[in-house]
Amino acid sequence: MVREEKNGIDSRRDELFGKMVAAYVGKSNALVFGKKRYMSEDRSVRPYARGGRIWFPCEFFAYSVGADPAALGKIATEKDGEGREYAPIDGLCSVMGLYLHTETNGLILYSRENLDGLLDWTKNTRLMRNIPEAFVFDDFTGEEIRARICERFPDRKHPRLIFTDEKLNRIRRELSSPGGDKVYQRIAADIIGFADELLNQAPYDYAIPDGIRLLEVCRKNADQMLLSAAAYLVSGEEKYA
Repeated sequence: MVREEKNGIDSRRDELFGKMVAAYVGKSNALVFGKKRYMSEDRSVRPYARGGRIWFPCEFFAYSVGADPAALGKIATEKDGEGREYAPIDGLCSVMGLYLHTETNGLILYSRENLDGLLDWTKNTRLMRNIPEAFVFDDFTGEEIRARICERFPDRKHPRLIFTDEKLNRIRRELSSPGGDKVYQRIAADIIGFADELLNQAPYDYAIPDGIRLLEVCRKNADQMLLSAAAYLVSGEEKYA
C-alpha cells in the first residue's frame, strides 16, 4: 500500500514537473520542465521582490518558454547594475498567455496549462513539498563539502553551530570556579534542570498536527536535542549524551 502510494506521488510529480517552470525569490536555481539548472552562469541573476511584485530576469524567462525576447517588449522593465533586464513575473506570464502560481514563501511556478488542480497544499501536501526540494538546493559531492570546510577552517577545527571549543572551555571555567560568572552558572543550572526533565520524556512522534506541516514536531525534537547536548557539554555527564 505504501509503495503504491509512493508510486502515485512519483507519477504525479513527474507529470507536474514536465509541465512547469519553477523558481524561487532570491535563488538562481530553477526547474525547467523537469530539469534543474541555473538562470545564468552569474549566480547573482535571480528573482527579487519589490513593491509587492516579483521581478524576474527577462532573458531566462524567454529561454525557459522558448520565446523571442523581443516578444516581451510590451512590458515595462528595469535593469540591474550589469544592464540585465527584469520585469514583473505576472506581466511576463500575461503577455505570453501563461498560467502563474506564486506563494508567500517565494515559490514561483508558471506553465502553459492551468495547474490549480495539482497545486493544492491540503490535497497534495507531499507533492507540493517535492517541488522546492527538487531544485532549490545546490548539489555538492562529499569531497566538495570537505574541500570547502578545509578552505574555510585551515586550522582543521570542525565548524561549530553554536560555540567553539575555546568558548566552551571558557564557560566550563566559569562554571567550575566559585567566583565564576553568575549568569553563566544560572543558565547552566536551568539547562541541566530542563535536561533532567527530558530524561524521562520520549521523543515526539512523527505527526502532522495541522495536516500540512511537520515543523512543530521538528522544533520540539530539536529543542530536546539542543538542551540535552548543552547539558552534556557543560556537565560532562553521560546520561545527557
